[in-house]
Amino acid sequence: MAGLYRENGGQDDAFNCVNVLLTSADLDALENAIRSRSLPPTSGFFFGESDGSEIDDDLQFVAKAREAIAAGLMVFYSSWW
Repeated sequence: MAGLYRENGGQDDAFNCVNVLLTSADLDALENAIRSRSLPPTSGFFFGESDGSEIDDDLQFVAKAREAIAAGLMVFYSSWW
């Protein structure tokens, strides 16, 4: 998401407490990354450990986000740590 933020013109050095608008194309790319298991691993207090158990939840997020966009809503990713 930090990379997407910067690709879309985000300029804050610290990727924290910023919103990233997600488009259908972004969700397609995210789903592909989830399914191919090519997302970077996470670890630490705020992120937890990547162990594969998060895949179903991640795909559920993508499905819900697609439904929201189809309903005319905007979907944002936001982080805080």
